Amino acid sequence: MTVKSLKKQLAAAIAMVCVAAVALGSSTYAWFVSNNQVTATTASISAQSNAPFLVISNAAITSGTTDTAVTTTVADATLFPVQMVEANDAATTFKWESAYAAASDAATEKASTRFVVQNADLDKYYVKQTFHIGTNGTTQGQFKNLRVSAVSVTPGAGTNNELQEALRVMVVCGAEVAIYDKSGILVTQYTPQSGTATNIAGLTAASSRTANSVATSAAYLTAEADVFPATSGTVGDKTVDVYLYYDGAVANINTANISNLGSVKATVTFTADDAAAPTGTGA
Repeated sequence: MTVKSLKKQLAAAIAMVCVAAVALGSSTYAWFVSNNQVTATTASISAQSNAPFLVISNAAITSGTTDTAVTTTVADATLFPVQMVEANDAATTFKWESAYAAASDAATEKASTRFVVQNADLDKYYVKQTFHIGTNGTTQGQFKNLRVSAVSVTPGAGTNNELQEALRVMVVCGAEVAIYDKSGILVTQYTPQSGTATNIAGLTAASSRTANSVATSAAYLTAEADVFPATSGTVGDKTVDVYLYYDGAVANINTANISNLGSVKATVTFTADDAAAPTGTGA
């Protein structure tokens, strides 16, 4: 395939990477109730692309990286509920808070029980997987505007849909950080003890960018001028961290409703534009 024909193919295409993980599986579910836990299980991680040179890896991308599907290295974990309330220092540190419930059948907090989760305990509150998305340099072409284009969540076998509402997917790339719900809608607030929705500090704001005369609004994971790889025909590598956790302030996530909860599977789709696509709106 010639460089000219490849660019022509990419001009009308986007690159999509799907990250799938089973998260927040069965055990006891409760919003901030002492001695109750949630078992989270991560399974296969897969990547798919309609562009021939987008690859994904658990390690840094090299010229020998050819995988479009990888398996997660994250082991099974037992998790407590948590809320991410603030991103600091260009998204290198995060403030996670937990608490206890007012009652076994309520998602409301017990007064004066909210606390900041310490670094040593964070692995008990979320599942994290690091991915590398980019190109191996064996073909010509570049990408821009990396973003999450979709999130879909399905319940595990024998479970209903209630746990889906509590699932949160946080994606971090460099200084950019965005949180999504089960439908891929940006989550920008959390609910503290007061019950008043509060903005999560430090998140990447949604903005509009245009490629191939199509304007898209998203919380972009790369700057508008960031093209990867910087030089066509070389290795391009974007490190993306994906955090899966559940927000127990969501209705029905409580001890009394344990029998109606189960496991969920989340699929996150990453999209990038062809760097050669024009940014204007066209004639």
